[in-house]
Amino acid sequence: MIAKSIIIREVEIADIPQIMPLLNDIWRPYKPADYFRWWIFESLIPVIAVCAVYKDEIIGMFMVFKRKLTNGLNCGVIMGTIITPKWRGKGLLKVLADKATIYFKDIDMVCCLTNLNGKKALEKNLDFRTIGSIETMTLPKFGNTNQQGCICKPITSDIRLDIRNMNSEGPLMFEADERFRRWRIIKHPLYSHQLIKAKSNEYVVTKVFYDKENGIGYGDIVDFELSCLQKDSLANLLNSACSSLEEINVITIQAIPNSLLYNTVVEMGFVESRVKHYFCMKVNGSQKEYLYDSSNWLLKWGDFLR
Repeated sequence: MIAKSIIIREVEIADIPQIMPLLNDIWRPYKPADYFRWWIFESLIPVIAVCAVYKDEIIGMFMVFKRKLTNGLNCGVIMGTIITPKWRGKGLLKVLADKATIYFKDIDMVCCLTNLNGKKALEKNLDFRTIGSIETMTLPKFGNTNQQGCICKPITSDIRLDIRNMNSEGPLMFEADERFRRWRIIKHPLYSHQLIKAKSNEYVVTKVFYDKENGIGYGDIVDFELSCLQKDSLANLLNSACSSLEEINVITIQAIPNSLLYNTVVEMGFVESRVKHYFCMKVNGSQKEYLYDSSNWLLKWGDFLR
């Protein structure tokens, strides 16, 4: 039972100074105020963020982004979930979740791409099912051959990131239309992204992240679009991206074991790293049980809205 003096309300822009230390304590690297303003208040996709306040102090937060799947279903993606240590285990997570998840009336499922602690909390408090891991796959950088004739250029505000693959019979994916990509990639306040475009107009979006502490440059394959999502086409496009990345030591991509993407990148030489997330979800309706099969899904770095 939580204290009656706790107020549950929507997050306001004036809350950012309190939210920053809460989430920066569990996220790396450090995120400035501009990031939280972009993430919560400037989103081009629907989002609800609620917080718990006790004596003017924010003691918990819970966010849900509404995203559509390529098969037409609506999904609530949980992000920004934190309960301060003193208030954990008192039922506050469920109170916040109930408040946030009923905001969107047409949700078919709710999911979270989370770490081990988040996985345990969702299973224990919200009856979520963990359907599998999301592996951070790595590949040592090889030479910049770019033999595929790709165009490589920085992504600027005048570039359109169109959607090409909307095949509802393919792997389950989050729909990433031009509006979503404009917010997630072009308007990102911390990172610049690069477009690697093939002659077919299929493309990959990458970003370079430098781990200054360890002196390692990572080239993240953030997003990609193909006309036909098949293993050979996927491998050719990703190989072009890998050969075009510059000034990095390691290439990374997210993949669910036994999925199309995972099997493709393993054949390319990618291996599992020590970094992994967990794919947790709760589905509304027994007719949607197929959503619990992790091998049906294809997730990308771009689906991690951080």
